[in-house]
Amino acid sequence: VWLSELQRLSHKNDAGRTVGEWAVAMGVSSATARARLMKAHSLGWIKRGAARRECLSGIERPVSVYQIIKPKGGK
Repeated sequence: VWLSELQRLSHKNDAGRTVGEWAVAMGVSSATARARLMKAHSLGWIKRGAARRECLSGIERPVSVYQIIKPKGGK
């Protein structure tokens, strides 16, 4: 169920989301979002990328972002 939710929340042209952004989108804690992303990664559903996000100090920092990609032959 959670994997289909991740896929539903992901968009084809989406550049990916941080763990915190995934947590907000799913309505769960960051720890739960991280655990789900790690499980999806182990199943071959995650593509990691890099992006820049502005932090609280106003400086842009590089961050890891994650896209949900259905693997070929994926379930």
